[in-house]
Amino acid sequence: MTVPRCARDAVSQRCNCCPRILLGMTMTTAAPRAIDHARMWSGPGRATALPSIVVDDRALVAFRRRRVVALGALASRQELDGERLVSAYDLAERPWWIPAAAVWSDADGDGRPEHPWHVGLATDTSWHRAVLVGLSDRLGWEAKRALDRGLVLGRLDDVDPDVHGTVWDGRLGHEVPTVVITSDNVERWGAGVTAGSAYRRALYGDQGTADAARQLADIELVLATSGIDVGVVDLATPLMARAGVARVSVQLLASTHDPVRRWDAGRLE
Repeated sequence: MTVPRCARDAVSQRCNCCPRILLGMTMTTAAPRAIDHARMWSGPGRATALPSIVVDDRALVAFRRRRVVALGALASRQELDGERLVSAYDLAERPWWIPAAAVWSDADGDGRPEHPWHVGLATDTSWHRAVLVGLSDRLGWEAKRALDRGLVLGRLDDVDPDVHGTVWDGRLGHEVPTVVITSDNVERWGAGVTAGSAYRRALYGDQGTADAARQLADIELVLATSGIDVGVVDLATPLMARAGVARVSVQLLASTHDPVRRWDAGRLE
């Protein structure tokens, strides 16, 4: 096959059989800017360590192991246990081992889990606000779950006279003010130090609470009288950690585990 001359010498020859491609260019007098493409495209390194995960194979003894209240079981206080454990802290910064299945939906799979439960999961630039929002979501969601299952909840008619819907008292075996708001178009829930603050958090979100640390401490004390402690698992990504953003999974800690139960302390990478 003979190659047309215009294809061999497209620079010097102008012919209709070889269409030319015109490229537009914008010129600027600004100095060129150096870009570190390796830094832009490489995977981010983690600023803080991922929470440790261990597997129970009866090799060692866990002295700081705790069960947690299972999702949707606050009314019955059913406790969750499991073979895989993740490191958590209570609000006094004491370390505990809790079931990984309470934090991730894929905790029983091979390798490190990647899909946390949405209940109790919260993100904020303030650690205290993140924990407060996650705890509010967990307590409110538990009440909504119980309402859906047919549990009779009391009505709160004096929280807001202008509310378009029904406000339910969501306290399930504890005295932390918790509300569930239901109407034809929306369902919301939240908890706070008063019924009014729980109602506002349910309707409008956290709205940047300034005294989150004090509110969190007050709610912790009230829950403790009912035998519940607050547990926190750090789930911040590397980028979040470097930017000072907290991402937490808030858990309801139940009883301590029998200290003779054995587990393997080998970490999963």
